[in-house]
Amino acid sequence: MRSFSPVCVNLVSFLLLLSIQDALGQPLEKKGARGADGLQGIWLAVSVEGGGVSGSEKLWVVITAKTLAIRVNNKVIVEASYSLDPTRTPTAIDLKSQGHDTPGVYELDGDTLKLCLGSDNSRPAKFVATDATMLLVLKRQQYKLVRSPGPGLAEIGKPLPDVAVAVLDDCDPNFKGDGPHGDGIRLLSREGKQLFALSGLNNCQTVGANHAVVIDAKRGRVYFRQLVARRVTALDFSGNTLFEVHNFHAHSLAVDPATGYVWCLANQTGMIYGEGETVVLNDRGELVASYPIDGFDIAHDPKTDTFWIVGKSIVKLDRRGEVVFRQSPGGWVRVSVAVNPRDGSAWIAERQHPDVRGSAALVLHLDSEGNELHRIDFPGDPFCVACDPETGTAWVVDRSKAILRIGVGAQPLGRLDLAAKAVAIGPETGQIWASTENEVLHLDKQGKPVARYPLGKPSGQSWIAVR
Repeated sequence: MRSFSPVCVNLVSFLLLLSIQDALGQPLEKKGARGADGLQGIWLAVSVEGGGVSGSEKLWVVITAKTLAIRVNNKVIVEASYSLDPTRTPTAIDLKSQGHDTPGVYELDGDTLKLCLGSDNSRPAKFVATDATMLLVLKRQQYKLVRSPGPGLAEIGKPLPDVAVAVLDDCDPNFKGDGPHGDGIRLLSREGKQLFALSGLNNCQTVGANHAVVIDAKRGRVYFRQLVARRVTALDFSGNTLFEVHNFHAHSLAVDPATGYVWCLANQTGMIYGEGETVVLNDRGELVASYPIDGFDIAHDPKTDTFWIVGKSIVKLDRRGEVVFRQSPGGWVRVSVAVNPRDGSAWIAERQHPDVRGSAALVLHLDSEGNELHRIDFPGDPFCVACDPETGTAWVVDRSKAILRIGVGAQPLGRLDLAAKAVAIGPETGQIWASTENEVLHLDKQGKPVARYPLGKPSGQSWIAVR
């Protein structure tokens, strides 16, 4: 009698459990080229057959330079090292997980990957699903690294500029066609001096001021996304491009301070909702992991070393991509999240839509475990939220009208009549910066502008990161 290796046993068992859950109508939610280069990427199952089970429900295969991971509904079923032998016919793959080997064969045809896994150390002779083999047909998700890092961040012996603020704009209202387009990014010093500017980008307005640009101060980097051009770009503080990832529709970014890896909320359909995912890139722009968690904004919590993701739902992930908690409270969409680094609590801006029943304009304050501390009916249109790391106070943009400050006890602390598009507060510097249609503002602790810097052209929307 044949027996499957742990790789296949785990996958079969989980798919059987999944089919039972689906039959009961109860969605499962869990806490918590021929060479290797051609296989690397994110693959979504078109079909899964053999081994006594058939299905394709939410199965993802993530292949890096060294590992192959299979996930179903955000649960890691298999995480294995692998080796290839492209000289065999069919081409061979061997998985090694927990000291056990699983032989298989693979066939790569453009963006389709067939993977057939055997049992009892018996390699399949062809791509056929049987009781003793499992056949997966996978479709590549189109993320493409097009530029690798250069030789270094700056000239040897020359210190990097002291970048404190990054501003991504939408100064060109035309985002259709091949361009040229005129959106840009600029890097500013603590004093507001422009250190670097790059134009020719292509962004567009969205439903909220999420983290479209982030700063990694430890490594001297800035990451930003182009929503329409479908790119994520890494710059050093001197403005050198370190890498770009094309065909990558990312809404929001967060940096893991421990590794420098970039966590991206991506959605290949371009929609806010749908089959989005959380994609992790390393500091060279290479794919590290992908987790089937959708959202619109993301922020790292240094207190608990986790990531908050908000959108249709509110989710918290650990660094392995396991769900710590998930809430689906209804409403329309949560467009911005800011973390209090002192206690790990989060401020969340939720917008109202006239066509969505039960939606409301709210500011939520949740503790680090997802418990609701305060639910504040917002007297306007909450578009962006930032948190003062010293006081825990929330600064909330009432879209293009004002900034409202809210204390940790939910008490109102005043209204600033600034027609703001975005606001951000630096976790390191504590500096407060905001943007309007025409300028970028440096604010003091009371919200009074101490310096103003023109954008040059009106910007329909803008995004700010502060060191």
